[in-house]
Amino acid sequence: MWSDLRSGPDPDVYSTRLLASGSLDPAWPSGGRALCTAPGGQGNEHLVPDGTGGAVVAWSDFRSGTGDIYAQRVSGAGVVDPAWPLDGRALCTADGDQFGGLLVADGAGGAIVTWEDMRNAVHSDIYAQRVSGAGVVDPAWPAQGRALCAAPAAQYAPFPAGDGAGGAFVVWLDLRSGRAQTYVQHVLASGALDPGWDADGELVALADSGQSQPRIIPDGTGSAIVAWSEYRSGTDYDIYAQRMTPTGGVLGVFSPRASARWNGAAAELEWQAPEFVGATTHIERNERGSGWVRVASRVGDGDGFVRFVDANVRRGSEYVYRVAYLRGEQETPAGEVRFAIPSSRLAIEAVSPNPARGGRLAWRATFAGPSPARARVIDLAGRVVLERVLPAPADGVTALSFGDAALRPGVYLLELQQNGVRSARSFVHIE
Repeated sequence: MWSDLRSGPDPDVYSTRLLASGSLDPAWPSGGRALCTAPGGQGNEHLVPDGTGGAVVAWSDFRSGTGDIYAQRVSGAGVVDPAWPLDGRALCTADGDQFGGLLVADGAGGAIVTWEDMRNAVHSDIYAQRVSGAGVVDPAWPAQGRALCAAPAAQYAPFPAGDGAGGAFVVWLDLRSGRAQTYVQHVLASGALDPGWDADGELVALADSGQSQPRIIPDGTGSAIVAWSEYRSGTDYDIYAQRMTPTGGVLGVFSPRASARWNGAAAELEWQAPEFVGATTHIERNERGSGWVRVASRVGDGDGFVRFVDANVRRGSEYVYRVAYLRGEQETPAGEVRFAIPSSRLAIEAVSPNPARGGRLAWRATFAGPSPARARVIDLAGRVVLERVLPAPADGVTALSFGDAALRPGVYLLELQQNGVRSARSFVHIE
């Protein structure tokens, strides 16, 4: 796929197919298949496989005089899908410019497309839209796209990844703090933002240095792993990675020396290093860049571990912990871990397995408190097919199951209600 100037000064979108042998597919035109030759020019083209040998393509389109987002589908035989409009389906023609058009397959022959959007005429925001394999913009999504982030200052460079359930995780760079930081959002297949995530996205990592080139992949458990380039060392760029929880929290840096988890009431931290055996260590905490505070001193266990449970933390906040060990009078840093505490909002973290099989459905949820909750499974027609009252669930992550309930194959919505607050997550059930 490429931008092509064969017809004049304005680039058009062309594509061809390369066989595994390295030869061009003879079923395609020798010079490539034109996907869009509309006036005004097209660019920033990207594609994803449609699951049947063809591809869905998206691009920035200037036929209106400003940048819009269009998409088209081409079959594996090199035929532009006749069900789609000639020169592409308009996904967003809102005021201002839209740039980008990165997309991810939705698992059903269509795609979710992301872009930078200037409709507010002040700074760019991050939007997304879903288009089916038949070329229809999903009517459940807003007509001009779902805002994934409309926070103050600019957001740019969105990059999507599928969530395995028809939705997408989208990572981007964000200037709301005055420097480029990496944020992530989760949009469901329904077009709704995941209610367990912050409305303008979740901050991936605290850092005083600028970040760049964020990328994201699903982790196979209902969440995602983010990687980016960062100038944290002050001498050159390094690569960092972070894993998100299904509710948008941060699980801690990838490091063999440090780890963190939330047990529902406290942060549990652990560091490992041979230096810790018999050594005194100091543990310090920094909340959202507010300064370092010493919170504990420990002596390393015989296995080289230092363990610390911190209950003096606030839900919804993000912390950095670091540890240094002492040998005589010398204090030597030995690792740090970044950790975000889940908010107290009601949230279904994951439905597992997804797809569910044989009527069995297990799921995890974070509850806002100890009051009773109600769980329901709803089919696509809006019928409640299963319902259960959950008596006084404990605060924190709770594993629950509907057991051997009879479910027909299809797509369902798992809904959880507590204290007038609702959280929902879709899942697929198969035989």
